[in-house]
Amino acid sequence: MFLVSLLFITIFHSNGLLSQSYAKCRIDSVNAEEFPTITGTVWCRNPDVKSKELVLKEDGQVVDATWSGASNPSREDISRNKRIVIMAPVNSDNWQNTLQYRQILEQVIDQEGVVEAGDEICIVKYGQLKESRGTALVDFNGKFEFTDDKGKLHQELNEIDWDLKQGGKSEDMTWAIDEVLQKLRNQETKLPTSIFVMTHNKGKRNVVEPLEKALKQDVSIYGFVYPKNDFMNKGNLETLCEPSFGTLVNDNDPKVIGEEMVKSANVMSMRAKGVTLTFEYETENENDGKSHSLDLNTEDNSMRSETKLFNYPSLNILEWIKQNVVTSIIILVLILVGFLIFFIMRRNQEKMQEMERQLNIQNQQRLENNQLAAEQKVKAQEAELSSIRHGIERDKAQQAKQRQMELDAENEKRVQIQMRIRGNMPWFDCIISGTNQRFQLQKSTTVVGRDKTADWYVNNERVSKRHFQIKFENGAYKVTDLGSTNGLFLNGYKITESAIRDADVLQFGDIRAVFHT
Repeated sequence: MFLVSLLFITIFHSNGLLSQSYAKCRIDSVNAEEFPTITGTVWCRNPDVKSKELVLKEDGQVVDATWSGASNPSREDISRNKRIVIMAPVNSDNWQNTLQYRQILEQVIDQEGVVEAGDEICIVKYGQLKESRGTALVDFNGKFEFTDDKGKLHQELNEIDWDLKQGGKSEDMTWAIDEVLQKLRNQETKLPTSIFVMTHNKGKRNVVEPLEKALKQDVSIYGFVYPKNDFMNKGNLETLCEPSFGTLVNDNDPKVIGEEMVKSANVMSMRAKGVTLTFEYETENENDGKSHSLDLNTEDNSMRSETKLFNYPSLNILEWIKQNVVTSIIILVLILVGFLIFFIMRRNQEKMQEMERQLNIQNQQRLENNQLAAEQKVKAQEAELSSIRHGIERDKAQQAKQRQMELDAENEKRVQIQMRIRGNMPWFDCIISGTNQRFQLQKSTTVVGRDKTADWYVNNERVSKRHFQIKFENGAYKVTDLGSTNGLFLNGYKITESAIRDADVLQFGDIRAVFHT
């Protein structure tokens, strides 16, 4: 009897240590803007936590906080899917119970919300196998696979050898849970995970190891006891379900067991997200504008959160002066002295700045005058250079023109010598205004037209200002129309350009001229 008592003391003491190590809670927010009223929110992984169990400490001192009711997470934060391992017992303690478990599961699988698209559901049987008595006892049918197919789950139920009457023991359940947790550890998932345990006994094995695994892996254990066991609340299944944030159902009605399994399947994703509570208290501290600490725990120290640091609101000027009178006076005196020193230095600085400004103006004016004089000098030099360049260029142009004129004159002399081969220069005989006239060529190129600057000026309205030209070139004469209005005709034919010979008749305007060489 002493050993049994010692065993249970060890179990419950160990559960307390495990809860302290793995239970999850945190202070999400703290607001001190309405000082001295402090408000905030806390999150607890345990969905069944009671606010009266929570202890809030500011700077290590317990505060009298008022808690509002727990609120569940929003629909957006809850996972749409879940992972459940359903453990069905097969044992020889009560063969009728084993058949009833199968019937319950067949009905539960088809209920709304139990198996949804994207869920991961697995059914395993447990019960001590004869060939492995005292060791592992879960029959995974050679596999450990999850599915969201209701038909496949029904098929798995049918494939289980429910007729095996294996000699099960009361402690088998705890061993089986431990083995399933070991399997789950090797198959990681982001889905909220639970184990649904169907049983009829309370179990005897120490639960420290499976509970430690469940808390580490964040797996909730839900127990469903049928038929009702009056000693169950004293067994170790309860010490697995509640610390792992699951629930325990103990009833004689299989319909109630099935309904509770459906309910648990529908709420487990929400329970896995925990709950949020709000708090409010009046701090006894003076507002110092500094950082303070807030800690959350339970009365049995089983759910301590990390320390949350928050700042008191900044002090206004009157509050600060009230708390620091001497310092305020010293600062005021220093401000006045500093203002006086600043005023004197500012006046001296302004005087220095004015003197410097006047000096800068004088220097700037002197620089501008020097620059203007330099610019004028440069302009004069540039004008002189430009005049010299223009003079040089003009002289060069005149010299080139003079040389060209000399060359043209020499060339003209040579051409005229060729033109005088017959002893005289060529001429035109014509009648102008009823008068016989003769025009003798004097140059190698002669322009004829009504323009007074033409070489042969003809005062006739039908003659263009520059009507045509006659040119001696390469020992022959060539006549060219210069774009006249009335055209140029040679021996009665209109031409633009043509050779002209002795005795040819040229007509321009109203004038007929005979060419002689």
